Amino acid sequence: HQGYTEGSSISGFWFKDYVRLGDSIQHNPAVLSRMGCHQNENNLFYTQKANGILGIGPGRGSTRATLLQNLFQDREHVRSSIFSICLAEWGGRLVVGGY
Repeated sequence: HQGYTEGSSISGFWFKDYVRLGDSIQHNPAVLSRMGCHQNENNLFYTQKANGILGIGPGRGSTRATLLQNLFQDREHVRSSIFSICLAEWGGRLVVGGY
């Protein structure tokens, strides 16, 4: 559960699954990672426009690895702990370990 001062809240559950970046030609291995799925939302979550919230950072005081930290552990394919995100109206790109 995550609540906000103006009364909006969101809740859901955590799960683990394998994440693979790239395409079938690259043969990147899948990495087991913890992710979340929201099930309930209220108030401003219904009426506000999307504002760019993307949960890829660690939680305050969290000791659990984030999705990016799990991907960075694949040293055979990811040679540096950098990433970039390009979002577009009809797609985008997440690059991990390169430019």
